[in-house]
Amino acid sequence: MPPTHYETLGIPRDATPDAIRAAFRRLAMEHHPDRNPQDPVGAGERFKALNTAYQVLSDPVKRQEYDAELGDEDAQEARRHAEEQQRRERERRRAERRRHEQDQQRVETLRHAQEQWEYWDAEALRHAKAAEHARAERAFWEGEIERVGAGPGPGAQPNGNRARRQSEAEVPHASKWSDNTVAAVFVGVGILGFIGVLVIIGRMVASAIG
Repeated sequence: MPPTHYETLGIPRDATPDAIRAAFRRLAMEHHPDRNPQDPVGAGERFKALNTAYQVLSDPVKRQEYDAELGDEDAQEARRHAEEQQRRERERRRAERRRHEQDQQRVETLRHAQEQWEYWDAEALRHAKAAEHARAERAFWEGEIERVGAGPGPGAQPNGNRARRQSEAEVPHASKWSDNTVAAVFVGVGILGFIGVLVIIGRMVASAIG
């Protein structure tokens, strides 16, 4: 904003007519172009501004009108300042709300990741128990085959062999699947489940950060 006439003359708004006159004479002599040959253009502009300010403030009617205009400008400036403060407050609240929403999203993502982790951990445990149960079943049927195959004596060996083949046919998994094969299958399933958990957690964390 350009300086007011009061600021141009360096006086307060309640200055008396004598104070206005004295300030103008002092500054007019200081900034007269004839006294500033090194900067006649700048001195001329300052002298013109001083003369305009004095012409307004030395006239009671013009001064009253000018004071009314200044009052309106002050009120407008106060309104602009209040609006700027309100705008900054709205922006602060929006930023705070965005941070709160992001924090809530991170918490929800971590909670969901924890649930997924616990689920796949339980799945791995379930597969391990299933593998243990399969090994126990295999051991049981092997015992049954051995018991049937042994028979009551040497004369019953062929029948025992037939019974052994029949038992193997009835429970093919007992003769075709080894401990290592069963364990490898369930360990593979557990590893795939664990990798799936890691992928899900990585995607959720990346989405929360982004």
